[in-house]
Amino acid sequence: MLDVLNNDGSISGKIASREEVHRKGLHHRTVHIWVLNSKGELLLQKRSAQKEVFPGLWDISCAGHLSTGDSSISGALRELKEELGLDVRETELRFLFTVPGNYFNGHNIVENETTDVYLLEKPVSSEEIIFNKEEIDQIKFITAAQLKRLIQEKDPDLAGHDKEYLQLMDILEDWDNKFYNQANISTVR
Repeated sequence: MLDVLNNDGSISGKIASREEVHRKGLHHRTVHIWVLNSKGELLLQKRSAQKEVFPGLWDISCAGHLSTGDSSISGALRELKEELGLDVRETELRFLFTVPGNYFNGHNIVENETTDVYLLEKPVSSEEIIFNKEEIDQIKFITAAQLKRLIQEKDPDLAGHDKEYLQLMDILEDWDNKFYNQANISTVR
């Protein structure tokens, strides 16, 4: 069961099943978690072909709906464990931003969601991740530059989260610039 939101994003006090929320396009909350490894690469998952939304497409590292009463952070921790087999502490997640999302799969699913986006910086490799084979067909790490190229080319194999991708790219570029500038300052001294 999911909390139904008002138009302003506040909890309405109503709850509905995931199926009803999607069928009626009711506003609800989700979480997205990007995994960034020690090489500065982002984890992408290829969604199972059986998924109702974005089947068979490359997507965010980890994502899920918030169940009734879930906090954003508890939902993010649960999804990391369920989808990728990663046990992490709340303090390891960095909140990035909140983004609205609206998707229609052309049939029976209307996603009208507000998504909290997190970053998990963790030195993990593909071999260490035990992903849920019912939800994910495969995983891979790519650089931010590679993801940016896929976005710019409007790659048809990439799930449609354009607003989120652009905000993420801005944040990663800012971090790279700060790191680069600090590294240059320390080598000049």
